[in-house]
Amino acid sequence: MKKTYSMASKLVAAVTAAGLVGLGCTASEDPELGGDPGQREVTLDVWSNLEDDTGAKELSKVGTTTATLDQLLSGERELIVDGVATHDRDSLRSGSEIVVPLNTGDTATLVRDGDVIVLASFTGEDDGTSEMPRGAVRAVRLLSDGIEIYLSGSEGPAPDSVLRLAGVEDLDAERSELVNSLALDALLVSLEDGEQIAPSVAIAIIAAIVAAIWLATCGNLAWHCAYQCEGSNGFEVQCAFTTVSVNPTFVRWGGGLGCRCN
Repeated sequence: MKKTYSMASKLVAAVTAAGLVGLGCTASEDPELGGDPGQREVTLDVWSNLEDDTGAKELSKVGTTTATLDQLLSGERELIVDGVATHDRDSLRSGSEIVVPLNTGDTATLVRDGDVIVLASFTGEDDGTSEMPRGAVRAVRLLSDGIEIYLSGSEGPAPDSVLRLAGVEDLDAERSELVNSLALDALLVSLEDGEQIAPSVAIAIIAAIVAAIWLATCGNLAWHCAYQCEGSNGFEVQCAFTTVSVNPTFVRWGGGLGCRCN
């Protein structure tokens, strides 16, 4: 029997998918033709653990974007792995302690255990913003073709979001570097100054994280708005500095708190 997803699930999908709109780009090299690997087009599929109307959760695809390998690996970040400074994102060995200087002047300490990297601690304020509290991601599991994201306070053991790669299956070294880069971005994205986070992949990660946290913060208001607007063509919810409109779907940042039927 086909599952039907709750309004809450649809809102998560709406926020996440809208965060990915407009990120697509076309690579100048066909993967089948060789050429510069850096111009290879990489597809990023975002999946979220959504709850259907029966209360069961299932990983569902909620967004897709594309970028070149060079764009996804554009940022250089200093890492201090077991006391040794490096820029090598493949140096995150199992059992190693990774200290990362953040662009805010603070530091984050990560620990890798097997295929899981955990945010052990960070300096600076804890609060962050209502839609993206600092330390929003507590752990990331490395996959051969992407990462699993586990949010702070999540029940587990299933991941809250999964980011999967396509287009670099034949590039082992580059794919490994990109998986490690995705993991670092996901763990650190809530700790740094957002205006300085430039990689295209960060936007997809932020969209997935914000969707889950926004729902936890604003879910009751969203449910109330959906009930009040029953029979209309859609509705708009404003909460936690995010405006979500259902039918049509889009997201924009702005203040306010409320509900409007379309």
